[in-house]
Amino acid sequence: MEQQDPIQSVEGNWAQETTELSINDVTAPYEFRDGAYYCKDLDGGYISLDTLRRAWAMKVRAEKIKEARGQASAIGRASKNSEATKEKARKEYRKWQQTEIK
Repeated sequence: MEQQDPIQSVEGNWAQETTELSINDVTAPYEFRDGAYYCKDLDGGYISLDTLRRAWAMKVRAEKIKEARGQASAIGRASKNSEATKEKARKEYRKWQQTEIK
């Protein structure tokens, strides 16, 4: 009686690889070519996917913090804006400020 190899019987897509970078609600495609990883949002190629992800996430985080800071100060200067609008801008700034880069 022949026993089935347990490794062959494992099913699932647990090793599925994505071709998209993502942080919070922002995504960007990347590709692997000529031995390096590339993303249209970054200059140059990266040898490992981890360094590409980290560089991209740091860039997006910096851009979003700058954008949220500008919106918050513009909203704060305009007295006609409601408190809800001001709080929304503050929350967006805090969200990006507290986002961890892994």
